[in-house]
Amino acid sequence: MMRKWMLSFVFVLTVSLAACNNDDMEDVFTKAMEVSEGMESAEVVMDISQLLSSGESMNLEMQSEMKAEMIVDPIAMYQSGTMHMEMDGFPMDMETEMYMTEEGLFTYDSMSQSWIRLDNEMYADLANLEQQDPSAQLELLEPFMDDVEFEETADGYIFRFAGEGESLNQFSEKVLAEYMDTEMFADFGADITEILESMTVNKLNYEMVIDKQTYETKTFTMDLDMTVAAEGEELSISQQVNAEYTGINTVDSIEVPQEVLDNAVDMSY
Repeated sequence: MMRKWMLSFVFVLTVSLAACNNDDMEDVFTKAMEVSEGMESAEVVMDISQLLSSGESMNLEMQSEMKAEMIVDPIAMYQSGTMHMEMDGFPMDMETEMYMTEEGLFTYDSMSQSWIRLDNEMYADLANLEQQDPSAQLELLEPFMDDVEFEETADGYIFRFAGEGESLNQFSEKVLAEYMDTEMFADFGADITEILESMTVNKLNYEMVIDKQTYETKTFTMDLDMTVAAEGEELSISQQVNAEYTGINTVDSIEVPQEVLDNAVDMSY
């Protein structure tokens, strides 16, 4: 009798905690969305690793360490960092620096040691900016809240995508469209539609940590491993993204230095 009562108590307690956890998760998510949508500027540090391989024909490894400052309206960003690239055993290291303002998109070419002004269409391509915008990362999770695990820690809240099957495929498609460089795939003769139809997701871990006091996004991590069939070949892709927001609403302005404006060489694609 005592054992049956204890089992019943545990069952009721578990259901109650689960319901409370659901309410807490929705409340935290709503507040985090409100804070991120009201964000005016941010500072972020990012580490991005990518590995692409296609049998014995190609092996490309990239490791980037970036610091960025961004302003939401009008859209502006300054980004600097280093990139290590190794293709088929041949290494290359480069310094990267970029300004994106209403004056245009300026990037530093470390090989020629000169600044390049890209055409205005490149300014409209906000993929990198959205990748650093916490509201965009939260919006990715929103349709999949039934597949999100929620954890409360001493100083924060953690959202983890834990879906599988069809929900994993659907979420992966959204992540792919948001974070992967579709022009890179075009070099292999595949467009985004072909990629989505032929991809197999082996692993996708997606996690966001929210500050307990401010409801600001503290960190964001993603670990993606997938294969894509393109033009009769199988392309293996592994990407890891680690981002830490070191300041929210701390950037007053981003301006392109006059030296860059005066010396940048125009280039169009």
